[in-house]
Amino acid sequence: MLKIILNSQSRAGSAIKYWQRLRENWSVGHYEIYEHENFNEIPIAFGDKLVAAGGDGTLNQLINNVIARVGLENVSGFTFGHIGLGSNNSYLKPFSGCQIIGGSPVKLSSENESHDLGRVIYRDLSGSLQTRYFIANASFGVLAHANQIFSNDRMIRFFKKVSIKVADALSFLKALKNFSAPEIYFSTDGVFRELTCITNLNVIKHPYFAGDFHVCEKPELSDGMFHYYVLPKKSKLDILRAFVKMSLGQDVMGKGIPTDSIIVKCQKPICFEFDGEVVEGTEFHLSCLQGAIRVCQ
Repeated sequence: MLKIILNSQSRAGSAIKYWQRLRENWSVGHYEIYEHENFNEIPIAFGDKLVAAGGDGTLNQLINNVIARVGLENVSGFTFGHIGLGSNNSYLKPFSGCQIIGGSPVKLSSENESHDLGRVIYRDLSGSLQTRYFIANASFGVLAHANQIFSNDRMIRFFKKVSIKVADALSFLKALKNFSAPEIYFSTDGVFRELTCITNLNVIKHPYFAGDFHVCEKPELSDGMFHYYVLPKKSKLDILRAFVKMSLGQDVMGKGIPTDSIIVKCQKPICFEFDGEVVEGTEFHLSCLQGAIRVCQ
């Protein structure tokens, strides 16, 4: 059964307009539609195709909800699709790999494939351990702060309705204004390096992140490996220059390093962003679960 989970509040509440335009231009046969606020009330059964109609966060919340309900070992019994009604839709980029319906990028094909899943086990601000999953990318540092502002700032919400690129730029500038490079202990092999300061640490499964920013490499979707990129501590002027270069499509990240696990520890709480969602904590264990879910091609 095709079940569509619609987040009408995506893109600062304008997603419903794009959804209506899409419905006027497609024909997919019978389907059921549910509002994303009622995740726990959505009836699901093995074999269902579950489609998130919203942004990256809507897809992320759907995957996490299904895993919470059926268990990680059973999530491969479902197929996940995505209708890009969000502000950035990093999971679907580049859109050349998508079907475009009514101006929105879509992955709803009956053909499906296995896809790696990122898992993070982290210690939250209360000291409790939490587990979350992600499908596209994750980050620590200035971009995580910018994502937090992009999602929660009232002024940015207004600009999302005017221009996503303007909202992205303003979020970054607000994050940079008060940014202080976090000190972290970092490991990919169980051996921790010395305490180091970073501007950003990106963990990539899909090449696009934070709007139109992207890396030049395209990691395999089901090889069981992340690619990570470290941008060391820089002055705010140098960070701004890097932002401008990335906005122009230039590569400032360099070559990624493959790994199947990353551990980050810090003395002070830091932001961790995954598929546009942001949490805070002091210890993060990331692992790449090979071929854990099925997705529409």
